[in-house]
Amino acid sequence: MRVVRVSDGLSLRDDAGETLRLADLWAPRRTVQGEAAPAADRARAVLARLAQGRRFVRYAAEPAQDRYAIPQVHLVRDDGLWLQRALLQAGAAQVDPWTDREAVRAALFEAEAVARHAGRGLWRTPSMGRRRADSLDARDRDRFRIVVGRVESVGRGDLGVFINFGRDWSRDLTLLVPTGHVRAMGGMAGLRALEGRTVEARGVLDWWRGPFLRVRRPGTLRPLAPADDAE
Repeated sequence: MRVVRVSDGLSLRDDAGETLRLADLWAPRRTVQGEAAPAADRARAVLARLAQGRRFVRYAAEPAQDRYAIPQVHLVRDDGLWLQRALLQAGAAQVDPWTDREAVRAALFEAEAVARHAGRGLWRTPSMGRRRADSLDARDRDRFRIVVGRVESVGRGDLGVFINFGRDWSRDLTLLVPTGHVRAMGGMAGLRALEGRTVEARGVLDWWRGPFLRVRRPGTLRPLAPADDAE
């Protein structure tokens, strides 16, 4: 297939007229106002430079479609360049993992770390980099955020397992692992083992009495090694 059009930092059209979305990534789009607009333009420009007019081999992702029924794919260029890896290393995208394949997730996070360590692209914008759990406010609502903090407590509730980063729910970040996703996220024992550890969580932030984030998929909640925590 050949890419004939790049719509935004994640979406493109092939020479058969099909719209595709790059799987397992997040990038800002112009539909979000304010801080995201310049970043969205840069993300689209990087994707266009790497993909416009080039030929790729297409690999299906899981899930095969997004919620709008657009196919989600991984793309490898005819010279061997894995498009997802290249975008992450350039700082034009961040990992939003849906894949169940641990090796793929590991490769994506490794590529993302290259840009994070170098301060490239999205990582130059403080609100889009790693955020301390105590730095969030209502302006972060409905935006993709990567948050780092120390887990204060883990407990089960009616909706699932709650992971608390403090004792003041009106101010401190709370994560929810919904009941149906607890096993995929390591089970109750694995989640309780996070108490006292520094972790990274990522996803679209909600605001329910305070900052609130649902984590449902492996990779959206990760314990950090001491060296990684020190960044």
